[in-house]
Amino acid sequence: MGDKWAELGMVLHDRTVLDRRGEKIGKVADVFLSDDTDESQWLLVRVGLFGMREAFVPLASVRLRGRDLFVAYDKDSVTGAPNVSSDDELSSGDQQTLTDYYAQQRSTVVFGLAIQDDTPEVRRGAQ
Repeated sequence: MGDKWAELGMVLHDRTVLDRRGEKIGKVADVFLSDDTDESQWLLVRVGLFGMREAFVPLASVRLRGRDLFVAYDKDSVTGAPNVSSDDELSSGDQQTLTDYYAQQRSTVVFGLAIQDDTPEVRRGAQ
């Protein structure tokens, strides 16, 4: 993993994540990287009461405004994302599940989405 991506994970860790309307979704837990390219692919967000659940969001949909991160989806879309393991790596199958889910949400996307169908395996960035 490249140092710049570990640094990105540290910089974003615990920042507030808001939906496209400005409603709070949760806090950043981690950034997941592609094994093949070491590029960030997914943002892991702690959601729900007391942040007890985690949800993945495509990093390509995230925009920084001040100290907050805005995603191109509404809160219900993010909190309704499929539950996949947030261990050290995302399997290809989990990535495909998430990619398919967010592709279905595109009708509500404001910023656009840049996820490829053939994404390589992804691993957790900085903790």
